[in-house]
Amino acid sequence: MSNHQDPVFKFLKPLIIYAYHGECILCRAPRSGLHVHHVDFNSSNNSALNLVPLCNKHHKFVHTHSVTRLHVLDYKNMIILSDLNDFIREYFNI
Repeated sequence: MSNHQDPVFKFLKPLIIYAYHGECILCRAPRSGLHVHHVDFNSSNNSALNLVPLCNKHHKFVHTHSVTRLHVLDYKNMIILSDLNDFIREYFNI
């Protein structure tokens, strides 16, 4: 099953985009057509903590340059990791 057909990924994709205020985590600009990127580059790992929204430009950049998992995680942690955890807890009442 391709990642885009995975029911967990399909469920989480709009939630991840919403949790990050509909913005690319690298340029922070609101974009339509955001991609949801797997931080660890493993498309089977659909943990919400492994998913971040990227605009088309930055998603291509991450996959075609020497951008490591740690680079993406640094941005993710700087921007909104605590907000994402709060959002998930609030959304699922946990």
